[in-house]
Amino acid sequence: EHLPIEKKPFGYVQTSCYFHPERYHEEVVDLDSPFATEVSSGTEQITFLLLGDQNAGKSTFLHSFTYYQDPFFLHLSSLLPVLSSRFTNVRFLDSGSESVPRDQLPFIDTDVGRATLLLTRDDFQFFLQENDISPLELSDDICYVLLQFIEIGGDHLDTLIYLSDPSTSE
Repeated sequence: EHLPIEKKPFGYVQTSCYFHPERYHEEVVDLDSPFATEVSSGTEQITFLLLGDQNAGKSTFLHSFTYYQDPFFLHLSSLLPVLSSRFTNVRFLDSGSESVPRDQLPFIDTDVGRATLLLTRDDFQFFLQENDISPLELSDDICYVLLQFIEIGGDHLDTLIYLSDPSTSE
């Protein structure tokens, strides 16, 4: 698969997104809808941090929730019925750098990656139950659960650790 790369002042960005073709428009209240103020749209956000070695598959994992062209996407979406998902992959570069930082196609060499998955409260609780994970106590006004995965790329993490080590400062 080809993931477009966009040059920004700070570096390079790749994004992809997925919206469930039927359920998204049925289940998610559009903020422009006249009913938006009448319907509770509370969202519980749960964030996970992904760390690992370079080329460990972190970006592939994050991207899998938007890659609906993959033959296994139907299986994935039947296990975790996502209403919408978004993948963003970022590589920060010096302003003078012009070469696209690629490591393993189709991804740029990640400094920071992020995936968000929007699910209904009921679908999320069912997923937890089916996988023998204790259900979360969610308040009654919660309609959606937003899972957020943050990736710190292996090289970027190594640089952050190096820069935070007092013995490496001059």
